[in-house]
Amino acid sequence: MGVSGHGLRRQLSKWIKEDKDFSNLIYLGKYRSRITHSEFLEIRKRIHSNPQEVKNHILSDLQSVHKIRGERAIPPSTFYRWVNQTLLEDPLDWFKINKIKIPPQYSVEEARNSLSNIFTFHCLKSYGGTDLAAIYDRLEKAKECFSTYDVDPISYYPHILTRRKHLSSLLTSIPHGQQVEIQKRLIFEIQDAFIIECNDLLIAELIHRKGRIQQSMNASRQKMENHFRKESLKSIRDSLKEMVLMSSLDMEMIKNISNPFLDEETTARVELIRRYSKSYDLISQILENFIVGMKEVVDFHNDEGRLFFQLATGKSDWHLLGEKDRKSLARDIDLIGAIDNGNEEVARLLAIDHLINYIRHGKITFHSSYYYQDLGTRIKNVNISPDDEFLNSNVLEQLISGIFPVNIEAFYNSIVYTDEDKNEDVLPPSWIDFSEVLNEVSRYVRQTIPNWFDEHKCMFRRQTDGIFSIEYNEEEFAERLYNAIGFLGRNLRYRDSEQFWNLQYFIQRYMTEETLRLELRFINRCINTLSGRKVEAVVIDTTGIEGRKESILAGYHGRYHTIGMADLRAVAIDMTPIYSGDYRSTDSE
Repeated sequence: MGVSGHGLRRQLSKWIKEDKDFSNLIYLGKYRSRITHSEFLEIRKRIHSNPQEVKNHILSDLQSVHKIRGERAIPPSTFYRWVNQTLLEDPLDWFKINKIKIPPQYSVEEARNSLSNIFTFHCLKSYGGTDLAAIYDRLEKAKECFSTYDVDPISYYPHILTRRKHLSSLLTSIPHGQQVEIQKRLIFEIQDAFIIECNDLLIAELIHRKGRIQQSMNASRQKMENHFRKESLKSIRDSLKEMVLMSSLDMEMIKNISNPFLDEETTARVELIRRYSKSYDLISQILENFIVGMKEVVDFHNDEGRLFFQLATGKSDWHLLGEKDRKSLARDIDLIGAIDNGNEEVARLLAIDHLINYIRHGKITFHSSYYYQDLGTRIKNVNISPDDEFLNSNVLEQLISGIFPVNIEAFYNSIVYTDEDKNEDVLPPSWIDFSEVLNEVSRYVRQTIPNWFDEHKCMFRRQTDGIFSIEYNEEEFAERLYNAIGFLGRNLRYRDSEQFWNLQYFIQRYMTEETLRLELRFINRCINTLSGRKVEAVVIDTTGIEGRKESILAGYHGRYHTIGMADLRAVAIDMTPIYSGDYRSTDSE
């Protein structure tokens, strides 16, 4: 360019100050940068899409690409200088990027407290089952509190679908005064997940309550029918006695006896429906408040569903229904006659019953629900090309119709049966310190799986959307992981042993179902290497870890009334144990 380096820097400095076209120019050094233009764009894209992502994740991904290409590594100082300059010029807010409004009076402390008194499932039970009114009131308060974000909860729910169980543990692991922006995001995501799950809980409990009503009616139906048969038989005998005393035949009376207006089965059904009218009214009231009061968007996939809703909520009447609608509601000529004979209220109760059945079978769907949404529309919107692996339109049709060919002959041919039948109650000849076994297993797994720690780091990044990073080296992480596995498998509390005092933070932040499944895959790979036996399929049965973490300091396990987790069971396709040894069934494995 015909100028010295000093002159070029002076001229650039002048242009940066005076010319707006040069205002965003970033000085990276006097030598050529090792970051290409496409990498600059990738960095900017990732920062703008997720400004809370740990920047070291971006750098490590770029370094991996450079290593594969055989290029020199990017100096961290160059990378962070560019990142800091980008953030300084355009401070990014995760909430603004996702079009989420934060009210001016927002308080992290108050929002965090709301997770304990509003966005929680505690105290929603009553004597004999769940409290439907309490669930509805809690959902109403939660939606009112969440409305300040001006976001539809179901629109954001897919972003946290695979991470929702781990959000509370991540938030608990952050002290109150630190990482405020990340706390705000986690609080928002926990609140969003609660609203969708509470929606589904309310609908599921309405279905369950209707099922309990039907169960009680089925249990009482025979007794009720026998009662009316007894009354009918007594009436017939009294009428016959009266005719005998009169020494004459009353043909009108005989006609009424031989052709009763309602049989005993229909009469019993009407009386049973009336008996549970209060329960039906509660279901109707909750459902109407949920749909109308909360302005829930509902899809009625046929006209009958809409008609039943109008009839159940009192917006229509039995006398306004045509013959076809009456048959679709009562589905019995005798019952139609009973309703016409002064039992119009039974029609409304029947409509409530059919309405819940329609929800259960997917004929009525809700936009704000995950489990009770319109799956047909979601499936239709999935574009499947013939080259997408093996799942194409033809395979889908075969799966739906139940004619997809499944060949498991190879599995049966690989099964080898033995006559060994070990007695599980025999005590082992000697006892081994389980901590030594843990250390040896940990060492062997990491030797056999070269990228063991990298896999766990990638798993943790996916679980946290990149906003956290593992703060341990490989040795520290492996030691804590296997100590935590041993701790969770025994009936211990944190205060029972000093070696577990520092595990609470690790378990809250890093121990998840996905982490355990990943480690199980590694262990299974090692077992196959040692045994020389390839297992085609493994069935795992365990209670899971999320319930244990929810009451991490509790005195009893939520399901088994003990402190620790139930032991893990795993069998191959031929039902032989995979992870079990010569232990009794009550021992932890």
